[in-house]
Amino acid sequence: MILPFPRYSQLYDKKAQKSDGSLFEEQDFRDLQVWFNLSWFDPYWRKTDEFIKFLYDKGKDFTEDEKRNLIDKQIEICGKIVSKHKEAQDRGQIEVTVTPFYHPILLLLCDTDVAKEATPEINLPQKRFVHPEDALWHIENAVSYYEERFGGKPLGMWPSECSVSNAAVKLISEAGIKWTATDEAVLFNSVKNISCDRRHLFKPFQLNINGKNLNIIFRDRGLSDSIGFAYSKWNEQDAANDFIAKIKSIGEYASSLTDAPLISVILDGDNCWEYYKNDGWDFLTKLYEKLSADGDIETVRVSEYLAKFPPKDVITNLTAGSWINGNFGVWIGSAEDNKSWDYLSMTRDALADKLKLSDSENIKTAWDTLHAAEGSDWNWWYGDDHWVWLFLKRCLKR
Repeated sequence: MILPFPRYSQLYDKKAQKSDGSLFEEQDFRDLQVWFNLSWFDPYWRKTDEFIKFLYDKGKDFTEDEKRNLIDKQIEICGKIVSKHKEAQDRGQIEVTVTPFYHPILLLLCDTDVAKEATPEINLPQKRFVHPEDALWHIENAVSYYEERFGGKPLGMWPSECSVSNAAVKLISEAGIKWTATDEAVLFNSVKNISCDRRHLFKPFQLNINGKNLNIIFRDRGLSDSIGFAYSKWNEQDAANDFIAKIKSIGEYASSLTDAPLISVILDGDNCWEYYKNDGWDFLTKLYEKLSADGDIETVRVSEYLAKFPPKDVITNLTAGSWINGNFGVWIGSAEDNKSWDYLSMTRDALADKLKLSDSENIKTAWDTLHAAEGSDWNWWYGDDHWVWLFLKRCLKR
């Protein structure tokens, strides 16, 4: 996000001359603040918003008023996100799913010991965390948030990091959710006898866990990761052609299925586009043009597909897993991760033991803060796995 913009790149080079930033003048700092925020504006806003276009054209020597107006513009645009999604959903163009409220790994809140299902040799925290009621809190609050803003109940739930387990599925089903999604590794770990036949990946299943039913789909990891990690390095025309070719190849391979193959492309929407030319506009435009023009490929909402082709196959026991290596090593198991879980346990115990009799506003705030601390993004950054990766990445760049 730095190198494409001359002034931002110049500031980067200037900082490299002396790492403490002592060479920076006041204007340098102000320009840095503006570019730090401006560079993340999608090309759409550069074309359609006069103020954003003006700042890009100006490029440097920004004023304090321009900096503050830019922050106001960010807040204005972010404030449109929910309403724009509602408009698209009301048109029938998209289906909006929910994710657990503060993005926790639900199954680890239910019981941290479940991590052994994916990694039997894993080192676990000293204090076992077993609070399915907290997992339920995140589910119910996500559903309530959706209802307030979209005027109805959500049909699908995207579990944080595509992480699922029997306990998590039971809670999701009890909240009235109709379908969920996870990685292909979870399917093949759960139904061992189909691992050599990938056609099963292209159909939905029904989970029947402890008497609770929930539909589930499984992502094609290769297709999803092609968008997430590979196509940003390709010419956009070649990337779009490759994606369509792979879809058609899967269609032929899975043509013997009773129902039309469902090819699920599932990835985080925020990770990859900064590596694409023009934030992915060129690639996505080519891809959507080809999808729209192809008579053999139909883009479909998940609930729409499930209504037409209900699952015929049932899974009665789901092996816990996520879309990262099929396990939970990013969030639990390292010394730092486990210490984080122990601190979380001790804090929660203190709240439950000493403050549960009070219903003051401060106590409610404390509980809400604790639930926020259960979010997965904290532990994402703990442990050697990410620090070593960041260090190696920086070394390779040098």
